[in-house]
Amino acid sequence: MNSIKRKILPSLLTSAALFSSAAPAELSVNFNYTPNATLHQITANGIPLLHSTCGLYIIGGFNNLDTEADNVTSCSNQPLTRLFNPDANVNIPFRLNFLEKSSDPTTLTFDATIDVSSENLTSLSLPLDARDDTFEYFRFGGSSYFNGVLGGNGYVEYKNLDRYDNLIKAYDICNGQDVNIGRAITHSNWVELISKSKGYTLRYEITDATRPVKLFFVNHACLKVNNGELGFHDVNNEVLNVKGFIKVQETDYSVFGGPIASFTSHSFYHQIGRQEWDGWAVSVNDPFNQYMAYGPYTSAISPGQHQAKFRMLVDNVTADDLTIVTLDVFDAASGKVLASKDISRKDWDRPFEFKDFNVNFNSAPGANLEFRVVYRGYSYVKLNQVSVY
Repeated sequence: MNSIKRKILPSLLTSAALFSSAAPAELSVNFNYTPNATLHQITANGIPLLHSTCGLYIIGGFNNLDTEADNVTSCSNQPLTRLFNPDANVNIPFRLNFLEKSSDPTTLTFDATIDVSSENLTSLSLPLDARDDTFEYFRFGGSSYFNGVLGGNGYVEYKNLDRYDNLIKAYDICNGQDVNIGRAITHSNWVELISKSKGYTLRYEITDATRPVKLFFVNHACLKVNNGELGFHDVNNEVLNVKGFIKVQETDYSVFGGPIASFTSHSFYHQIGRQEWDGWAVSVNDPFNQYMAYGPYTSAISPGQHQAKFRMLVDNVTADDLTIVTLDVFDAASGKVLASKDISRKDWDRPFEFKDFNVNFNSAPGANLEFRVVYRGYSYVKLNQVSVY
């Protein structure tokens, strides 16, 4: 494939300047919450992920009607000691603490105690209300869920990954707007709210609870919410303790199915490096800021949102945290870098062990795509393959 190398090198050198604006591999996450009340918002690289008022909170109902008059909630901008409802005389003491992990800034833990010893509730849950214009999918730790209302027009879906817009109507609210609901049939203490368009996933998990939790998925048109709701039915004269966490992570497109294309190191062109039995390698003796891989100039990727997984290893993950490679997806037809990412030494977990690095991109009709790796230096590096989802 080196026969066209000389012809395309000038375009490589021109486009290399664009790498100075490559996105870092780190995910910047911010949690905004009121202690003992509500998690209001999560942002990932500045993008808001949750409903604008309440994200994670406690809500209970005296019957199966989803109306303000029949609910008690911790949704508030002020710390509370009791679940409140301005129209009802209730007395439900609670505690809801949030703790950010210094060792993992993408994770928020929570610890709740709700004293229902003097009330009878038909339901009590902790919904995670995410934006419906961001999160299109849900996934959970079971094998099937019931779509709709038991005894109504509902039916069983034998899958653990689905789109929120596949949920069917359970009831209406807000002057007739639909509330569409699914319920996990088998026990699951976690749910993932998945955004393919923005590339983020919220993993919401209960790690400890007084009794097993029930899991619901709700598309709430009135609130513009898609949520995962972990909770309990028929809470009567008892005290509930719940612990868990919310973690923000990049969406792994492999959950949607196998790759639509895979390219081994033999598929690429190279300015530097050498072929080894399990990939294309470069070392500190090779020139810096050169392409260890470019190409393969494929037109086989359909238009739309995709993810390229670059499988790579390095020899040392502790010496420093310098940028080792820059990854990008380049459209040779338009001359545009569609997405790019810097990978530093500590982004690998272990030496001499392959790890996938994801680059999300939007492919246009007629695109002629390259999946490129610029070697920045400072380490031995090997590229095994690039898979596209």
